[in-house]
Amino acid sequence: MGLVVGGTLFRGQHGRAGELGLLPLGADPHQAASQARAGLFEDQVDSPAVRSLYGDGTLPVSEIFARASAGDEQAAAVIETLAKSASVGIASVQALLDPDLIVLGGGIGSRPEFVDAVARHVSVLLPFATPIEATGIGPEAGMLGALMLGLSDLAPIENIAPQEAVQ
Repeated sequence: MGLVVGGTLFRGQHGRAGELGLLPLGADPHQAASQARAGLFEDQVDSPAVRSLYGDGTLPVSEIFARASAGDEQAAAVIETLAKSASVGIASVQALLDPDLIVLGGGIGSRPEFVDAVARHVSVLLPFATPIEATGIGPEAGMLGALMLGLSDLAPIENIAPQEAVQ
């Protein structure tokens, strides 16, 4: 997760601000089996988690979304489960940081049906409105964010236009 505060990327004291995937949400975080490589929250909402919920776990996430759109009830249930899990992290961010807007990106987060489902679940968890939108960048949001982060070490981020960053 990237945190933009006052128009500037906030990285925290040790450069780890926004490591949402490490939130100890889900299973008992003190059990060794729960201390996974990416973090408990990440393990619930990443592509391998989505694939593991559908069939034998090998189908691409894009195909699961396509099947859900075509009426596959199991695929729709997988997306609903994913959105419900993601809503816990999103609600936590909203409660702790109170941002004006939460923007979801990547191959899963930029899908409108996923954003709508997450927003629906967040609205049940919080007693106030939480604006949630999909990024306009699409599935490449994480890669472009990492690129911008690297470039920001070379020059102030406000001096780098997004088009220049990807050239």
